[in-house]
Amino acid sequence: MELLDRYLEAVRKRLPWERQNDIVAELKANLEAQLEDRQEEVGHTLNADEAKAWVGQLPAPAIMAGRYRRQQYLIGPGLFPIYALILRMAMFWVFIVTVIVNGIRLFTQPWSAGAVPGAIANVAFVVMVNAAIITLIFAALEYVGLHHPEWVPQIAGLTTKWDLNELPPVDPVKCGKRRTRAHAIVDAVAHVLMVCWLLLLPHYPVLLLGPGAFAVNALPYTYAPVIVNFYWAVLALNVVQMVWKMVDLDTGAWMGERRVQHFVYKLMGFIPMLILLLPPGGVWVVLKDPAADFAKYGDQLAQINHGVWFAVRVVCAITVITFVIELGKLGLERYKQRVRSAA
Repeated sequence: MELLDRYLEAVRKRLPWERQNDIVAELKANLEAQLEDRQEEVGHTLNADEAKAWVGQLPAPAIMAGRYRRQQYLIGPGLFPIYALILRMAMFWVFIVTVIVNGIRLFTQPWSAGAVPGAIANVAFVVMVNAAIITLIFAALEYVGLHHPEWVPQIAGLTTKWDLNELPPVDPVKCGKRRTRAHAIVDAVAHVLMVCWLLLLPHYPVLLLGPGAFAVNALPYTYAPVIVNFYWAVLALNVVQMVWKMVDLDTGAWMGERRVQHFVYKLMGFIPMLILLLPPGGVWVVLKDPAADFAKYGDQLAQINHGVWFAVRVVCAITVITFVIELGKLGLERYKQRVRSAA
């Protein structure tokens, strides 16, 4: 029954990942036995409406999954699904924001030997404090709900209300998410257009700045040689992507997983960032006529370069953090696959 499979998929998403397959197999066998008993009672195979009614009387997926989790002492099975959801979301965003803030601080403040350990300790401390606060709040709700139920609303009741229409599909590929050849062609054409745009950009800066290009030409400033090196690195990266996409299109590799491809793109993306991060002379913007304009525009030039310095380091910090997070997700997924295969 497809509806039952979708129900089991919803339960799977809420189970500990290392035990998902075993628990779902056991639960599926139990529910299929119950379904057979129900069909024997009515004397025929359940039709669509009867199947919906039978699946709808099952516990909410969050509650069903909670029965297979390890016993929770501070927070009971009624509140635990909500607690786990809020904790995961809060910890994710707290971690991201704290890492970004500490990364920016590392790049913008004077360097010291204890800067990195201090930043790591600060991230861990903030995450632990927020996790402790959320846990204490739910533990208090659990206590009050058990001893003084009239003081709080029935929060646990939120997890018992669920809709059959919200069940996830068993196979996302069947829901139109399969990558088609048309998608691969559009992707390759987009990269070709991007390379053409980059090649035209030095001769037609209006393609990037619009009408502002004419105002920029009137300024006494111009870009330093590092910008030229950055441009060629970006162009080379996009050429590599374009060629790779076209080879995939020709060989049919576009139908497979592209995790390695994305990882290589991310890794190659550090080359232009490093070029921009380490400019010769420490400047990104220079005067067109230093001898004539330095006395008048020297202070403004220093402010512009300082602003670029700050912006480049912020972008680099965000890029590194994003790469580390994606690398961690990839490693965790590989580890989960090995554990599931070994089981």
